[in-house]
Amino acid sequence: MKMTKEDKYRMKTLEQCIEDGELEAMFTYAQLYVNEYPEEVTEEIAEKIVKCYETCMEAGNLTAALNLGALYYEGNFIERDFKKAIHLYELATESDDNETRVRAWCNLGYCYYYGRDISVYKREDGVFVVPITSLKP
Repeated sequence: MKMTKEDKYRMKTLEQCIEDGELEAMFTYAQLYVNEYPEEVTEEIAEKIVKCYETCMEAGNLTAALNLGALYYEGNFIERDFKKAIHLYELATESDDNETRVRAWCNLGYCYYYGRDISVYKREDGVFVVPITSLKP
C-alpha cells in the first residue's frame, strides 16, 4: 500500500512522539511500517523499527519481542538471524498476553520442527528428535 499524504503526516506525528519517548508511538510506528507500508521501508527506517521494538521490549512489551523475532526469522528489513529470532520468541513465551504467548510458542515450534538453528534429526520411523545438547536448561 502506498502512503497517502495523510499517512505521511501520521508517521511524522509518530516520529515526534517517538522522540519524546512514547512507547505506544514506537510500537505503532513499527507495526504500521511492517504491516501497512513495507515498500516504504528504507535502511534508516528499518533501523528505527528495530530500535522501536527493542525499546518497547525492554519496557516489558513482549509482543514487540515476538514481532522483532519474526523480522529476524524472515530477514525482513534486517539480516536473517535464527538465533536472535529464537531468543526473542523464547522471551515472548513469558508474555501475559495470551495471543502473544501462543504465537510465540507456535513460532518456536516451527523453528524446532524445521531445525532453524537447532539440531533436529528425523529417525527412520519418521519421528523428529532434538538432541539433549540442543536444549537449553
